[in-house]
Amino acid sequence: MDGRLLSPVRLPLPVAALRLRDHLDALHAGYLNPLSPTDPSLWSQGLCERFNADVDRLLMLLSQELGQDYTIRDEQPRYAEDAGLADYLARHPGLAPIEAVTAPSVGRG
Repeated sequence: MDGRLLSPVRLPLPVAALRLRDHLDALHAGYLNPLSPTDPSLWSQGLCERFNADVDRLLMLLSQELGQDYTIRDEQPRYAEDAGLADYLARHPGLAPIEAVTAPSVGRG
């Protein structure tokens, strides 16, 4: 078979981990600034902290489920409220910090 797999390897994961993964994906889709992705994110510090805590919780769930047979590479940056957010909001009075993500901030795909 020359090292090729006939089908992708599927790891059975608990429903809680799959739901948390999907939740984080939906949250992350709202991270970028909806006016311009290169401008500061509108995420508040509280939202950043909740996101970071959920990332850590997902990694813990995966680590517990997979055990020592797997190495999990944590490459997700931890977010903090952008240092320039207050100044940005002062220049855009119609905007406010985001406390909860309800929809993606930019188009997907």
